[in-house]
Amino acid sequence: MPCGAKAFLKTAAAVVACLLTGTCVFLMHASAFAGGKSTYYLYSASSQAEIKESLKPAELVGLKGESAVYVFENGEAGADAAFVERILDEYRAKICFVEEAAGTLSYYCYSPRLKNGVLLEGRKINLHIAVRAESIALGTPIIFGGY
Repeated sequence: MPCGAKAFLKTAAAVVACLLTGTCVFLMHASAFAGGKSTYYLYSASSQAEIKESLKPAELVGLKGESAVYVFENGEAGADAAFVERILDEYRAKICFVEEAAGTLSYYCYSPRLKNGVLLEGRKINLHIAVRAESIALGTPIIFGGY
């Protein structure tokens, strides 16, 4: 094989490898939740997680969860219930248990469409939906920090 063709093939192979790697990183980081204001949990799927609002490519390796907050405008009565139903349907999620504290109604769910999870009350939870009067937060595996 001529020297120029060999160099071309090596370069082409390197470009293809870079494209595949970039695609894998993008797919790994495709957000679990579309829209909303995102927060990312690094290095731990617990309250010990490092919480960030944006990620650098090198931090993707430590990504253990995320959350997104959706704010409703005044006059959108009933939007929260419809939003929760849409999320449950979209993620094929089953509600494991519900709790209410300090004006927040939390649904702890399991979804086969989300990976990993944490054990709460003896159940695997990987989707947390927290509803307040003016907003809803979604988290996987659960919401950490001050929602």
